[in-house]
This record gives sequence, structure tokens and C-alpha cells, in this order.
Amino acid sequence: GDGERGCRVEDDEIKGAADQAIGVFTDLGDEWGLARSWSLLASMHFNAGRAEAARKADENAASHARAAGDTAAETWILVHAVRAAVHGPMKVEEGLALCGDVRDRVQGQPGYEAAVSHHAALLEAMRGASEVARSAIARAESIWRELGSTFSLTLLTIDAAGVEALAGDMDVAERELRSGHEAFRKMGAKG
Repeated sequence: GDGERGCRVEDDEIKGAADQAIGVFTDLGDEWGLARSWSLLASMHFNAGRAEAARKADENAASHARAAGDTAAETWILVHAVRAAVHGPMKVEEGLALCGDVRDRVQGQPGYEAAVSHHAALLEAMRGASEVARSAIARAESIWRELGSTFSLTLLTIDAAGVEALAGDMDVAERELRSGHEAFRKMGAKG
């Protein structure tokens, strides 16, 4: 339909602009500009359901952020690479190794620690480690509750439901999803 064609056109425009920016920033030797351009591509790929392409673009973005000396941007991008690894074709063991690497880098940054724990939970559930996965969800929930991050807590319900579904507890999975749906509704989400 028209919406599908519109998304593809928008993706093509974003990719074209990002590719052009990458060329310009490469010529200028602008590492920060390259990091931002690759990050834009990663977001576009992830939002279009191309998680592996997003992860690869995030890795490029992180490399350029590191070269630019922007550790804050590098950390943010690496957390996004973890998210893409969870939702893409990466093997569970490789995804958990990436989570471990990123977790080591984000020590002392609670929001990022919670995000990595959140994403690692799904990987743990995928390999059948239900209790480890539940513990990771509980850790992320505790941190985000302490930080007052209502939106992150609400997003967490989706993956908490996934953890419970993978563990075979569909009743708890349903409760998590209903809780998240209600929280999103209170935030004004429709649909």
C-alpha cells in the first residue's frame, strides 16, 4: 500500500542523505560527523526491522565516536548495538558476549546498566536460563524504578512478557503485556 511505499521512500531518502554525509565527513576526517551519520543509518535500519544491518551500522558509529573521543556517544551507541543484537540473527552466545562487553563499559551508569540487563534477559531466556533472565529483568526494573523512568519500565513489560513466554508461563506473560498496555494507554498511546 501507499504507507509501505512511503516508508521505503523515506528510508531511501534517509539512506541517501546518510551515505552522502558519510562521504563528506570521510573527506573531512570528521569522526564525530561519521558517528552521527552511521547512528542515523542504524536507527533507520532498526526501525525498518533490519536488526543485523542496524547492529553493523551501530558498530561503525561506535568506532567513529571512539575515534572522536566522545565516550558518551560511544556508550549510547553500544547499548543500541546490544538491542539490535537481541532482535537480529546473532547467535545467543555471541549476543551475551556483546552484552558482557558493553556491561563492563557502562559500569556506574545506571540507566545503561539497566538497558543492557534488560536486553540480556531475552538472550538468557532464549537459551533456557529462565531464572537468570527473570533476575536480569528484576535488576533493570529496580534501576529504572529508582531512576523514575516510567517509559523504560513500560517498555520492559514487553520483554518481561517475552521472558515469561519463553519460560512457558503464558499467564504471567499476559499479565506483563496487559500491564504494559495499560501504562502505555495512560501515557496517551493509541492503538
